[in-house]
Amino acid sequence: MKAIPKAITILAIATAIGGVTASSNAQTPGSFTANKVSVTALPSSSIPSNQEPVVKPQKPTNSKMLLAQASTSLPTGTWSINANSFGGQLVINSVDAQGNLTGTVYGQSIVGFWDGVSNKITFIRVPSNPAASSQYQIYTGYLFRNSSGPDSVYTLTGYFEAFAGTGATARRVVYGWYAQIRVIG
Repeated sequence: MKAIPKAITILAIATAIGGVTASSNAQTPGSFTANKVSVTALPSSSIPSNQEPVVKPQKPTNSKMLLAQASTSLPTGTWSINANSFGGQLVINSVDAQGNLTGTVYGQSIVGFWDGVSNKITFIRVPSNPAASSQYQIYTGYLFRNSSGPDSVYTLTGYFEAFAGTGATARRVVYGWYAQIRVIG
């Protein structure tokens, strides 16, 4: 049996993964991108001439089962927050089974989402006057956990986008933030 050309081998593997959208990489001959995954071709000599490559497509993962297995809960309670060097409190009152969250930040209401699979929080800081749309702030962050003995310190860190009514300007609308809470035992 002849050696299979590497282009055909890669095409067969990429097709089995779920289709091909390819672009070549001139800097690394034999490399290309397939479905946003960088692939480097192996020389044909790496496949013995008496053996064909075996490509076994995997069954799709049940996304509901994956969510149930890998979901992280967000600790509720009072967090210490620092957003653009302004200290205060982030209070997470509740997170329901669908990931909807409620609470307050700096004493103003927040509504948003918790994605326990990606450990991502997204919420809107609603101003005292909800009609003042230029005063809204949109927060996005990610959860990290640091354990020391039975206690854990949880940290949310990310960025928020602000508008003119909160002091932002066209040249600066994105600011950093982090919040921490200690969970005993």
